[in-house]
Amino acid sequence: MKHFFKLVLFICITVSFSFSQEPDCRSLRVGKFRLDDSSTGLRSLIERTETKQIETNLDTGETITGSITWVDECTYVFTYIETSSENENVRSFIGEELVVEITKIEGEKISFNCTIKDYNYEASFFMKRIE
Repeated sequence: MKHFFKLVLFICITVSFSFSQEPDCRSLRVGKFRLDDSSTGLRSLIERTETKQIETNLDTGETITGSITWVDECTYVFTYIETSSENENVRSFIGEELVVEITKIEGEKISFNCTIKDYNYEASFFMKRIE
């Protein structure tokens, strides 16, 4: 019986450590991703290199381009550089920093949180690797 409890304790500790580790985000630094958010209706293609990201709205064709600075393994800062949008609300984000934290990876599904401090904006989304 004593060995049984030790085995259960060992399994619990092992499981807790495996769930508490950060996801391996190195493979997400470069690639193409798709974001389809049913709650906002946002559909975007995201193309990312080590230092640059271009987001294309799949409904309007408008683009947003920004620089990428990786803060740690799973967090990067996206600084808005330019947009093809004529919408003043979209254009007002130029120069702003969006902090993106990848929180979970399940196969091709990637969960992330993003914040814009100056706008008191926080949101959570899912995207999918397509390339």
